[in-house]
Amino acid sequence: MRGFTLVELLVVISIITILAAVTIPTLVKAGAFQKEYIEQGGRTVYNMLKAAEFYASTYNVETCLAYAAEAQDDSRRDAAYAPVVVARSVGVFRRATDEELAAWQTWYAGTPNEVLSEEFGTVVYTPVFVPVAEYELTELGEGACVLGDWDTSVDPPVHAPFWENVLGNPVKGLRPVRIRNEEGVLVELLAPHVPYLYEFEPFPGEFHSVDNCWMAHVFSPAGYVDAPVTQERLMVTVGPTPESEQDDRFLNLTETPLEASQLPVGYARNYYPIVPVKVQISKSSARVKIVE
Repeated sequence: MRGFTLVELLVVISIITILAAVTIPTLVKAGAFQKEYIEQGGRTVYNMLKAAEFYASTYNVETCLAYAAEAQDDSRRDAAYAPVVVARSVGVFRRATDEELAAWQTWYAGTPNEVLSEEFGTVVYTPVFVPVAEYELTELGEGACVLGDWDTSVDPPVHAPFWENVLGNPVKGLRPVRIRNEEGVLVELLAPHVPYLYEFEPFPGEFHSVDNCWMAHVFSPAGYVDAPVTQERLMVTVGPTPESEQDDRFLNLTETPLEASQLPVGYARNYYPIVPVKVQISKSSARVKIVE
């Protein structure tokens, strides 16, 4: 039996290389890889939310999935498009015990869970959480992040910060928390980031800037999400990062038309956001699922 010669093998390899050189840029242009990144990021958020819910019910302790916020420039690099606050990584943390807080108070100045200094006779606190194991965050993967909702009043649309409307209309059920490591040291968010704005209760409408608060979904051991909202369904949106190329973030409807049923009613823009992955959390049952 006769085998392949070296020349024949080299010819086949050359053909495969040429085909790859032609095909891969086409797939990238079509957003095939970006779609995979977004789906992978959505699965990561789903799995981490499930892990937080499982830990809360198993060990009978409040557990949260905390989102590490960072600001990213819009890839369009236009002065009209301001940096957007997104979350590229998440972590599972448990509520610190009273014993831990008391021990840390011995070593660190200030109340360990204090957010604001005393003003007008009032001290404001947020809960302190610590890693369930050693401190570690899980990245969502290349090109994917947790985003806010789209503003379609401009074309192409722009994203709001992923924690926008936490005050007044906290549609995502996020709570501000402080994160400390095993030794009790405050884990600070890397700059640039946008601080959490807290409405000072004695004076409605007066807001205070609070650094180093993480936004989190907090799971109760009783099997619900401790969220300051009335709606049942809480939604987490995973999509392309703001710094991704525009072709990876939007469909040009003049080049790739969509059927009317695939667009929101009355949508009349040239660019349409690439469909993100939606992870839904039930407030009353803490059930987590990916929705289409």
